[in-house]
Amino acid sequence: MKSWEKWYPIFLGFCAFIVYEILKGHLGILCISKDIFGALISISAIAIGFMATIESILLSLDNKIINQLKAAGAFNDLLSYIMSAINWSFFLAAFTTACLLIDFSKKAEWFSYAFAGLVFITIVSAASCYRIIRIFYKILHYEN
Repeated sequence: MKSWEKWYPIFLGFCAFIVYEILKGHLGILCISKDIFGALISISAIAIGFMATIESILLSLDNKIINQLKAAGAFNDLLSYIMSAINWSFFLAAFTTACLLIDFSKKAEWFSYAFAGLVFITIVSAASCYRIIRIFYKILHYEN
């Protein structure tokens, strides 16, 4: 698989982190609510289930497609991309769960860094899931 394809989720997360760090003086910590954290936990859990389902569907595809992916050297990359999306989604769920334990109503200097980290992890997780969806779409359309 292409090098850009491998690294763009982390690149996009890093860009979002930098943009937040540049604008945080103007934005502050945007209206942090426990509901946002609950929603992120739910979304990341759904993403984990969705990625695991994609992996099982991939393994049940026609052997012809699997053999072509293996011959092209793309099958192992694809499996590692799926596991990367699952791992980033787990990390997002764990980080967000930890954020639920923090009282953001009391201002502290490190809150903005924690929020910037949350932005980074959220974007990397979303981009990793998008990468799999895009690749899987191509595989399913190739089959037809």
